Amino acid sequence: MTDELIDDAAIDALPDDPGMAFVLFERACRSNMRSAIEREDNGHVVQGIQLDHMHDVIAAAQHYNIPDLREFRLPASRDFPWETFEQFNRKVRFFTTSYRLTAKGARSHFSVELQNNHKDRIRTLIAHLKTAVDHAEMPDWRKDRLRKRIADFEKALDGKRLNFADAMIFVAALGAGLHGLGDGAEGMGKIVHEISIAIGQSKEVEDETRPVVPKLENAAPIYQIEYKQASGGESDDEIPF
Repeated sequence: MTDELIDDAAIDALPDDPGMAFVLFERACRSNMRSAIEREDNGHVVQGIQLDHMHDVIAAAQHYNIPDLREFRLPASRDFPWETFEQFNRKVRFFTTSYRLTAKGARSHFSVELQNNHKDRIRTLIAHLKTAVDHAEMPDWRKDRLRKRIADFEKALDGKRLNFADAMIFVAALGAGLHGLGDGAEGMGKIVHEISIAIGQSKEVEDETRPVVPKLENAAPIYQIEYKQASGGESDDEIPF
């Protein structure tokens, strides 16, 4: 194993969104850190691996401008207390959990959970579309391309929520694939249009039944803990790091 906790291939695969890129970067580093630690018995080596993890994650936090974590002070050497590593992990966990919950809320605006009757309707339409492609007068290479696009869309249908981008790419790609086929494309075009209508109907149902909640102002999450005096006195109010 190399000294790197994340390789170039994993970095290249990170999404463009800074927050999600940080979440996945840290997840990969943490997984590889744990695997490396499991193979070590030497405490100094283990602490060195933990320090490498902190260096990599803080570098990513500074690169992606992650609040709070980007200012975390790195230990000067391997001889740092366990509490420092634990405090760091808690801060990272707080941000990643907060961001994942925020991202989930954002995704719901650009996706839809298909109603059962609409999903069944779409699957029936896809079956008809497959049959139409099989019997269409077009080159085999074009049929194979259309079948591939249909298969990709079927995989997207298997998920809990259907992303609008996936649906629109499917519709646009099929439209491009049917272009120039003459009368044979008209029936398939109608099927694709019916699929679009079913998706839109599910979104309408979802929007109508979603409870209206007051819009909160966006603010960076603040990590707080309760500080207790060592002397046994009364606890101070919660203070941010």
